[in-house]
Amino acid sequence: MSYYIRKGKSIFVALGMHNDLICTDPVDAIKKGSIAWYVYKDGAVVGYATARELEGCLYLNSAGIIKEARGKGLQKRLIQCRVKYAKRRGLETVITYTSVDNAASINNLIACGFRAYTPAYAWAGAEWVYWRRVL
Repeated sequence: MSYYIRKGKSIFVALGMHNDLICTDPVDAIKKGSIAWYVYKDGAVVGYATARELEGCLYLNSAGIIKEARGKGLQKRLIQCRVKYAKRRGLETVITYTSVDNAASINNLIACGFRAYTPAYAWAGAEWVYWRRVL
């Protein structure tokens, strides 16, 4: 059976997966108003991604894939789903950030048309790489 992605009705599964996969407080990463997308295989959730709208842009705030499902292009597909969502909503930009040593996410963002940029205010902190895609 192949993988498929669906927009979720709830972010609660994403909150739990974030905690298990990324090991940081999900409340800080996935704020109220976030929307979730889930990756399924054989009826089980194997990955998630979240985003929320902020002043004319979509902020990609979290994503994770279980170890057994990595390396199959799922993170890239989740990025593309969220970019399509932003376009349908008429938003101007999609933004996110990564750690400097997260090569997988960096490569996927670049492949999806994102470019590194320096925001006027380093809203996540100075130690991160900021990414944006103008739509």
